[in-house]
Amino acid sequence: MSTSTLEVDLPAMGQTDPVDLGTAAEFAEAIRRSVDRDALSEMASGLADKSTWLGEALRADRIPKMTEAETLSLLRSFFSSRSKARSVLATHDPTEVKSALADLVHGERPLAHRLDDFAATFEAFEHIALDLPWELLHLYDPARFWLWSSWVWNPRTETGALKLVASDDVDLYGPDRVSTYRLVGANLAVLQASAAAAGMISSDPFALDVFLACVYGVYMYTVLRRRMSQEFNRIVPQLPSLARRLTGLHQWEAETCL
Repeated sequence: MSTSTLEVDLPAMGQTDPVDLGTAAEFAEAIRRSVDRDALSEMASGLADKSTWLGEALRADRIPKMTEAETLSLLRSFFSSRSKARSVLATHDPTEVKSALADLVHGERPLAHRLDDFAATFEAFEHIALDLPWELLHLYDPARFWLWSSWVWNPRTETGALKLVASDDVDLYGPDRVSTYRLVGANLAVLQASAAAAGMISSDPFALDVFLACVYGVYMYTVLRRRMSQEFNRIVPQLPSLARRLTGLHQWEAETCL
């Protein structure tokens, strides 16, 4: 995974190391206690397969030919849109949905304009409007776009996996979504390099996605154990399953019957 052309130059982030390696190492150890290395590699490999699938599904000449069932299946293959996929197609003409997908992925206008139009199209579905564009772009072109979703970094609630392993004074607040994305991407670039050098993640292209999902899962379990009943805790999926859901791997496998 290479640094996106949309990201800021890393030196512009200042001299402070944006990654708290000590905290990241603690999360890595907690992850190793719950998920074996083979399972982590399998998730990264699965995301690579999903990326290949999405590249074919969202080909410029393929999108207009998608049936309503195929459009529904695509929406249900992502964490942010799975639960609302049927509602989207009940309130939006499939042609409108396909047009929004095509413009987001293949449009020639600046990314900010494409994101605004995508959000306006799905304004009634907050998570779809905010998270799905980045999930799609990242999997469609992982060498150019970094993963950004609410569980990676949510500026409004100041929560997310990236914040959990970032230094206290790291800047993740841009004046708009694209500016924030540049900051998120720049910090993810440093995290990926640092975590790989320290042996926390492998060289698999999607290893960082899996690591972030597991970091957030460990955090969720810690919070739930403190605040929720044991009965509720038993309902929450175990860490490998939770990570698969956050990355959309579980949703995709369910739709394609893998």
